[in-house]
Amino acid sequence: MSRPGAYQLVKETNVLEAIAIAGGFTPKAAPGRTRVIRKTAPGTENIPVDMTDIIKRGMREKAIKIVEHDVIVVPESFF
Repeated sequence: MSRPGAYQLVKETNVLEAIAIAGGFTPKAAPGRTRVIRKTAPGTENIPVDMTDIIKRGMREKAIKIVEHDVIVVPESFF
């Protein structure tokens, strides 16, 4: 993300909107390997989110809702 950091969201937000709020993807981003780290009662859950499907293929239903304390991770691509 162009502007990584903590953001307070004032309305229901999905992963696509949250990434847009953080400035979108950097040129080195690997959107297809995005994941959301979510704290749950039993521990931590890693939720893979293929942003390529959401953005390029218009599969907006895959844009999961973000909940309090979620962390969105967009790794860099080396190729």
